[in-house]
Amino acid sequence: MSKDFSLEVLTPSRRVLRTRTTEVYLPAHDGEAGVLPGHGDFVGLLGTGVLRAAAEGHPRFVMLSGGLFTVEHGALTILAETAEAAEEIDREKSAARVAEIEQIFADHAKYNPEDYECLTDDYNKHRARVDACDRAGRDRG
Repeated sequence: MSKDFSLEVLTPSRRVLRTRTTEVYLPAHDGEAGVLPGHGDFVGLLGTGVLRAAAEGHPRFVMLSGGLFTVEHGALTILAETAEAAEEIDREKSAARVAEIEQIFADHAKYNPEDYECLTDDYNKHRARVDACDRAGRDRG
């Protein structure tokens, strides 16, 4: 059995990451999923959160939201609606948006209940962006 496997993260418009890895943890729609070498074939739905991978001796962090992932013949492929590597994210911009949405949620008079789902989705994506940067140990403004 191989000690590593192929990881590829794709969006409709680009390839975000392609590497060899020894382990991956990713946000599934119902919690966190882990993939190790030798994992059986599998298809799952993505949630919103941070992918963590041990890639070529270095940790990698990618914000993911929506889509699916497959493990097939020892390779993990992630087809995400949104995917951003930590080094691409403007942490300060996302942190500011998180704070803005938290203020909106703190005062129910500031938003229309019909906007709740959209605001929650936006909040979760920006929170995941901040988490990806923090896990990567960087502040990029």
